[in-house]
Amino acid sequence: MHREHDHDDHPDHDNHAEDRDSHGGWWPHYIAHHGEGHFHYMRNQLIVTDEELARVERLLEGRVRIEDRREDQRLGLLLLELNEHDIQQQPVPGLVEELHADWEQEVVPQAVPNHVFGPCSHLHMNGSSPEPTDWQPGALPPLEQLGQPGAGVTVALLDTGFDEDQDNSWFGGRVSGDPEAPITDRFGRLLPNAGHGTFVAGVVVRHAPGARVVVKRVFNDDGIVDDWTAATTLADLADEKDPVQIVNMSIGAYARRDRGMLACERAIGYAKFRRPELVLIAAAGNERQDRPCFPAADKRVIGVASVEQLSPERWRRARFSNYGWWVDACAPGVDIHSTFLDYEGPVVPFHEHDLEEEFEQDDLRDECGAMLPDAGELKQLTFRRTARWSGTSFSAPLVAAAIARRAAEELTVGQPASTALAIAVGDVVAEPHRRRLHNLGTLVNPQPYV
Repeated sequence: MHREHDHDDHPDHDNHAEDRDSHGGWWPHYIAHHGEGHFHYMRNQLIVTDEELARVERLLEGRVRIEDRREDQRLGLLLLELNEHDIQQQPVPGLVEELHADWEQEVVPQAVPNHVFGPCSHLHMNGSSPEPTDWQPGALPPLEQLGQPGAGVTVALLDTGFDEDQDNSWFGGRVSGDPEAPITDRFGRLLPNAGHGTFVAGVVVRHAPGARVVVKRVFNDDGIVDDWTAATTLADLADEKDPVQIVNMSIGAYARRDRGMLACERAIGYAKFRRPELVLIAAAGNERQDRPCFPAADKRVIGVASVEQLSPERWRRARFSNYGWWVDACAPGVDIHSTFLDYEGPVVPFHEHDLEEEFEQDDLRDECGAMLPDAGELKQLTFRRTARWSGTSFSAPLVAAAIARRAAEELTVGQPASTALAIAVGDVVAEPHRRRLHNLGTLVNPQPYV
């Protein structure tokens, strides 16, 4: 049976898990899980608006020492590093609750935890673990060949990086940015998000081979990405002289009181101010809930859910996919095939929540459903640069590719980039006669080029 999470308007409760065997055994010590509100955050960090910094400092004085601070003037925010010993007695959610008691009339949060996109497997934006496959993509034409779908459009990915060997071979110069390699945990298991960026890049390239893809690594070596890192990377993209047209964010998580991620919210505003034509796309998440998942639930972002096809005319929501009023589009997300890492060895176990039945052997799982390290033999898998994977992470880049393809068509007839992108979004997502599914938005189903 699906687990519901209480996120009503009640005092925050914090359950700091010090045991590193929690959350499948790869839970980093600097991540905390807020149980009743069900979100994750950096244990000793606080994000504060610059106009309210003085009030926050007064609250912390004599209780919690500020060890370091980082400021981003573009966002009007500071990231405060708090003393780890002090926050054991004064956890960040409790401090935030005290601050917001003084801001009772404020609509917009002024101080928040630095939310984490993960680390639960179900919040990693994967509907499953990657699985090996014998599938190999067909050969791509040279990038210089005219007329390829997506030509003239650049798609940026906020992700784990990409396998540079793929670009030297199958990608053929289409992908650039930050590299990634297999990352393992302390048990020698491949982490759940390893290869994620390479896979997402492959989805875009398969469906829009004329597009350029730029991968910005926002995940650290523990497979973790936080609000501050994602936000500042998005702001950096908006500042680049060689602009991108589409940004795909196959990341997301739940937020304190469902009020969004403060840093990403500011970064989205900054990016849209600097580049009004910029198209932002995000995965809706994989916990079968209608609870808003951010940044997909931000209405300046196209939130994408997953569907699967049962017959030529019949589609249904993928069993893992989130859904709701805040979802704008949906695309296939079950058993997607794409590029992956070259890896042979054990992987972090993943077991989906079963919709109809209670978990069996609950002692082998933590409270978020992740398999514990001693739950059985390590699963040994062999990947040869391809995989099949399910999740809203892989539906989102399908929508990105569809918009890139449509925008490229407008560019070829001389439309300026801003007009081409607006037409593309309108035709792919907003066009009134497009098929829509309840709580899943517009159905988008581009066909692969190879």
